[in-house]
Amino acid sequence: MNKTCVVVFLACLLLAGSVWADVLEFVTGAKLEGQIVDRDEKSITFTSTIGGSAYTRKYPIDRVRAVVKGSQREVLKKASPAGPPSHSGHKTPSVSGGSGTSGDTAGVPQRSRAEVEKLIGHLGRTRPDWWDSVPLDYPKTLDLSWPQPAPQPWNNQKNVGQYVWDIINHNPKKWREGVRFMHYLLTLHKDHP
Repeated sequence: MNKTCVVVFLACLLLAGSVWADVLEFVTGAKLEGQIVDRDEKSITFTSTIGGSAYTRKYPIDRVRAVVKGSQREVLKKASPAGPPSHSGHKTPSVSGGSGTSGDTAGVPQRSRAEVEKLIGHLGRTRPDWWDSVPLDYPKTLDLSWPQPAPQPWNNQKNVGQYVWDIINHNPKKWREGVRFMHYLLTLHKDHP
């Protein structure tokens, strides 16, 4: 085989792998590509590649909206008619001249780019009303210098990214705490890109 044929063959394999990857669609709207390793009535064990490393995690079924395996999509949970849950804890201020909601989008506000930028400008400078009631709480064993890549082995009580991945991301009750923690890290590293 000549080099061109080998390159084309390898490219086809790579494309086929990405086209036929399994996908978990979470109730939050997030999607994760990878491979389903195991599944039972309570959880799905899933392997995904992030940053060149493969990670295998078990996801509770109640957090998964749909599973896509090959060309087949299986819906596990119907989407809420109100859309995804709000995690901000405060109401979004109205923008004058807004187009409101459209019947086609089931209650999702439709805004122009200028309206969105105005909201970001306002909300980006305003702390949410829950801010002061949520303590800054994280394991004191975490290496707040956040080295990249994180040292091995995986340790969610030492490595910031792994703490966020394991403890914060999959626990909605800790999301606000996670926002406080990320804000704190931003202040620690404001001079370090």
